[in-house]
Amino acid sequence: AETDARRSLQAMMALCRAAGGNKELQPKVLDVLGRVDFKALAAEEQAALLRTYMLAFTRLGEPEAAVKAALAQRLGAWFPVADTGSNRDLTELLVYLGDAAVVAKAVPLVNEAPTQEEQIDYARILGFAKAGWTKALRESYFRWFPRAANYKGGASFNLFLDEIKANAVATLSEAEKEELKAVLDLKPEPQALPFALKPMQFVKAWTMADLEGLLGAGLEGNRNFENGRNMFGAATCFACHRFGKEGGAVGPDLTSVRGKFSPRDLLESIIEPSKEISDQYGSTVFTLADGSQVVGRVANLNGDNLMVSTNMMDPHAFTNVDATKVVKTEESKVSMMPPGLLNMLKDDDILDLLAYLLSGGNPKDPMFTE
Repeated sequence: AETDARRSLQAMMALCRAAGGNKELQPKVLDVLGRVDFKALAAEEQAALLRTYMLAFTRLGEPEAAVKAALAQRLGAWFPVADTGSNRDLTELLVYLGDAAVVAKAVPLVNEAPTQEEQIDYARILGFAKAGWTKALRESYFRWFPRAANYKGGASFNLFLDEIKANAVATLSEAEKEELKAVLDLKPEPQALPFALKPMQFVKAWTMADLEGLLGAGLEGNRNFENGRNMFGAATCFACHRFGKEGGAVGPDLTSVRGKFSPRDLLESIIEPSKEISDQYGSTVFTLADGSQVVGRVANLNGDNLMVSTNMMDPHAFTNVDATKVVKTEESKVSMMPPGLLNMLKDDDILDLLAYLLSGGNPKDPMFTE
């Protein structure tokens, strides 16, 4: 009888957890959840609704086929949602419910989501989907794996990718395996960057003089949140920088950049990264006895062997330097962050990117309202 959505969802969560697997309660729980207006909920409440549906299935059992079909139709109308975490949860629910339409909607996200973590999640989830596939969708999905082999992770990273692919292949018939053999057998092709979206064309070698005049009115509203997030990926920012719960940890965490930088200072730090270099993220020039130089940050020291990270885009690749052969060390005047990262973006893309950063990742920030 509770009419407040937040309290109702909390009650249903508690009931699912405490019900001891009593499946007789499931229709009643689903009826309560069905009365909640998803579109009227705030983002965190939408997430709670999706998680409560998950609890209703994991704790109270798999629903009947007719119930799954009806739920797939209802929940499928919500896809996609703005919050990336909820969108992944919704994808997982729809695959579980056997929704045939979600595959065509989610396969592009495997290839185009702006972070490798998000792409991996969609690939993992769709690996269990059995309905809604076409040959073209299968090919698009499996062509992602040779690209993903270039992504960066821990020691077991490639094993996890292999497991995701194996789960997906297991859903194929023998005829489908034969039909897709050429794609399934593709080998990884090295990429210049560890993570990038679709290839982009050069736009302009942007300077502060080109862009700083746009910062005032350009950030006062009507910016595009989704495009800003996509540009954070397209400019390879996610490869090195943490933002919220996503991205790398090689460069500074940018989650709280709003409280540290003005729009102009933030833009300048991107266009002219060497103008001011933080001591925490500076690099060292090692001059060796033979006159050669190695520039980077010392990641590990083992006796006289210096393991120097020379490429922020590839934090696990090191150059070994013999400390006994170093004749001079000095602070580098050049940032390890490469210049020109915005040169493939249009001016509106750059403004969307700045708004995304300055909003702290909040799609309801006034910069995104009309």
